[in-house]
Amino acid sequence: MMNNPFNWVTKNVAKGYVLEEVTPGNSDSYYFFNTGNPSKKTLLRKNTQTGKYYFIDENGKEVI
Repeated sequence: MMNNPFNWVTKNVAKGYVLEEVTPGNSDSYYFFNTGNPSKKTLLRKNTQTGKYYFIDENGKEVI
């Protein structure tokens, strides 16, 4: 899931998790959350240097 959250969400639809663009039309940042608890969102942001997406922790740091 950490290596490819987009693929994981697609393959695990029944678990209720989604990725939603933070800014519609801009695919650099997404919110990852469960539709059963939409108030608890985790930020997924693209690192422009590596081109990879990383979850961002509560301190604003990439989770590797």
